[in-house]
Amino acid sequence: MSFAKSQSQLESTNLVYLLLGDLREALGARLDETNNRRWTVAVVNQILVALNDEADVMQSEGYLSGVCEEWPNWSNQVEQLSDNHSLLRNQLRELRNTLEHAGPTRAQVQQINRQLREWMAEISAHQRHESRLLQMAYILDVGAAD
Repeated sequence: MSFAKSQSQLESTNLVYLLLGDLREALGARLDETNNRRWTVAVVNQILVALNDEADVMQSEGYLSGVCEEWPNWSNQVEQLSDNHSLLRNQLRELRNTLEHAGPTRAQVQQINRQLREWMAEISAHQRHESRLLQMAYILDVGAAD
């Protein structure tokens, strides 16, 4: 049984990982500078594209379907991960809109910066949870074959 993500899912996940590094770098600079804000919005837009692509693949190929087939009692965890993926996409979309329309006040910029950092921590936690679930499925599958 194969529990691995499809090639297109892996590509989207890897792209998000790389873009998170770009976002982290952009947040280290001053968001209140117009050029940096434009760059940050561009990076966030690319993360959204990658997350939407990943969601499309998940929809068409089934999200962690191998895990659910082998361990049907894990379907609630898989569904929670899928729902969390959608929630994270929606949160980032809202943050992007706020960033595009935020005024130049220092307080607003600091709040957006903090929210984006929190979002980055949440997406990283989501990816770790997903990886742990896939690893556990693989370990149980290989262990059962011994």
